[in-house]
Amino acid sequence: MATTVGCADTAGSTPSLSPTAVAGGSAAAPQPTATTDQATPSPSPTETAVEQAAPACLIGTWKLRNESFQAALTEIMLGAADMPADIRAAATITLSGSSFIRFDGTDIYGAWQDDFTIQMAFDGHQATHTISSSDVATYEADDNYLWVTDFQQLHWEAEMNLDGMVSVSAESENPVASINFFDYSGHGPAFDREMVDGAAKYDCSAETLVLHADGGMTADFSRVP
Repeated sequence: MATTVGCADTAGSTPSLSPTAVAGGSAAAPQPTATTDQATPSPSPTETAVEQAAPACLIGTWKLRNESFQAALTEIMLGAADMPADIRAAATITLSGSSFIRFDGTDIYGAWQDDFTIQMAFDGHQATHTISSSDVATYEADDNYLWVTDFQQLHWEAEMNLDGMVSVSAESENPVASINFFDYSGHGPAFDREMVDGAAKYDCSAETLVLHADGGMTADFSRVP
């Protein structure tokens, strides 16, 4: 549902409720303060007969809490059972930049990211992914679940960088990607930043929004005045 409600992946799809991974991007990322072992069920709007206006606490603009989402990504990416122990002990994941989502009083959903960056470091090496984007979609919500559909990408630009020696960058208005590989500079075929429909359980208060995606991933947001 921004991180883009998701994080974007320049080589593939973007989560629709995230930054981010829980909601934004395809939804985006998109999803942390707590994780659970049980997957969150995602009923469809028709199963719950969503006919009401959006709950009042959901309406407004929300900013992803980077420190919380960073902790969730670290737990999921580095805490996997098949992750080698030396990588788990030494690798770090760091988030910077901003990721926002917005719900209006009708059915319009917006998501945007400003230099939202995920950096993973291990053994002196750094891999960095940075994206700026803006998207709109439609949404439905009841008191427990929300559904984001019909994404429209307005603009995006993204870059992946490895140790400052290898980089790939692309943007929505350019049909080709720029590639820098050591001393070589060139172009490659464009790739799509695919946006997919998303659903999430949510908890909402006056100042805090928490999205719960299937698989236990969560994303915490703070209300923007």
